Amino acid sequence: MTVINKTVKSDTSLYFVLNQCFQRLHVKFNGRILIKPNLCSKRRYPVSTDVAFMDILLRFMTESNVTIVESNNHDTTAWERFKANRFYRLRKYKNVTLANISEDAKILEKHYDAIISVANLKTHCWERFTGVCKNMWGCLPEKHKERSHPLFAERLSHLLENVRPNLCIIDGRIGMEGWGPIDGKPKSLGLVIVGDDPVETDFKACSLVGIDPYSVPHLRMLSKGRKITIDDCSMILIKKPPEISYRLMRFGLWLGKHRMARTGTLLFAMGSLLGGGESQRQRRIGKFQANIQKHFNYILHGTWFF
Repeated sequence: MTVINKTVKSDTSLYFVLNQCFQRLHVKFNGRILIKPNLCSKRRYPVSTDVAFMDILLRFMTESNVTIVESNNHDTTAWERFKANRFYRLRKYKNVTLANISEDAKILEKHYDAIISVANLKTHCWERFTGVCKNMWGCLPEKHKERSHPLFAERLSHLLENVRPNLCIIDGRIGMEGWGPIDGKPKSLGLVIVGDDPVETDFKACSLVGIDPYSVPHLRMLSKGRKITIDDCSMILIKKPPEISYRLMRFGLWLGKHRMARTGTLLFAMGSLLGGGESQRQRRIGKFQANIQKHFNYILHGTWFF
């Protein structure tokens, strides 16, 4: 397994950086290719995959039949997010097709010579980090994926057994810190990470920005039984979500997993409220958060969560 990280100084050098990575990994683009971008919202890069990044990536695939897939979520359809993020312009490549998994789940059952996950480098409010593996969650066809959040790691593991990317790309030119993956603060990092294994690629990305990969619940589960070398995580490049919010949301998910959905949902919502995001919402609840923080100090130092 090989993972390569490169520094990108400008958008004009991106093609050459990707070309170097593909050569080192001996990647050949031919046949049928499935691409899963990170379109979790109508909000553009760095929340969602940069269409300019996709444009450059597709230049390597002119001899292939490319299908770019996304699914509906609880508040928007895949088509609405394709449009908001200007992905329709990629139809200028006659070999490129956009597809909605929620309308035709059999798309994933076809044979593909390559499956590519194109993720953004972002923090995540209740997973600490989201990358290549978490991005594949969007391959589930159902609209209300949030109902499976208490069993997130288990369902993701099963999904990756059936739809496993063999080319993994993380666009970290501009990352996201704090209350990701949508309401965080953009952070210029100038990184591009490319690998041929989703778990190892995410491990590398975590290490580069100062997050312990084993502190990310789904990566901890997906790496069981594997020996993955961890790079030095001492250089902290991005701020993680507030710890009290993270722990409340994780405990809420744990309760939901053990059939205590109402209490779990309440704690999950409270954690989300305390996190607040890097937005006006955080300023609105600033005083509330300061008052409530002292009452939950025992949670931060307790061991009964996990």
